[in-house]
Amino acid sequence: MTRKRHIVIVDDEANIGRSLRLILEGEGYRVSVFDSTAAFRAERGRALADVYLLDVRLPDGSGIDLLRQVRQWDERAAAVMISGHGTVADAVEATRIGAFDFLEKPLARDRVLLVVKNALAWSDLQRENQGYREMVGEAPRMIGSAPVFQQVVQQAPDSPEERPDRRYEKGR
Repeated sequence: MTRKRHIVIVDDEANIGRSLRLILEGEGYRVSVFDSTAAFRAERGRALADVYLLDVRLPDGSGIDLLRQVRQWDERAAAVMISGHGTVADAVEATRIGAFDFLEKPLARDRVLLVVKNALAWSDLQRENQGYREMVGEAPRMIGSAPVFQQVVQQAPDSPEERPDRRYEKGR
């Protein structure tokens, strides 16, 4: 038997939480709903998930701050921000921190399901890649000794995130 994928929702609007629970449980997901950042943090063990759906504005804190915390707990889990009145600045900040996507209220069932499906696929790839990195170990080192080669190696970024001219796209 396959493990049910866990989706955590943090949204202070009871109707949104209920609607998302019905949609996602109907598709076979295990769902936990929290109505505040405090409730979410208090249940941290139960709050670990495959995908997080986080409201940008919560009565006791910021969903963007909560996103930062989630990324510290598990950088490979996908987080999707939800907002009824989010700004472009909110979306940019959330994406910069590592949000997978940004959903606007009112939520459309098909859009929610598509984003969750894609977020799960991205999360799975992140976990799979991490497993491969652990199996392979440290990357091989370049062995060239020409001064120009050494200069190029020294100037090259170590990861896509360090490249100022490009942003790594997360499977969109």
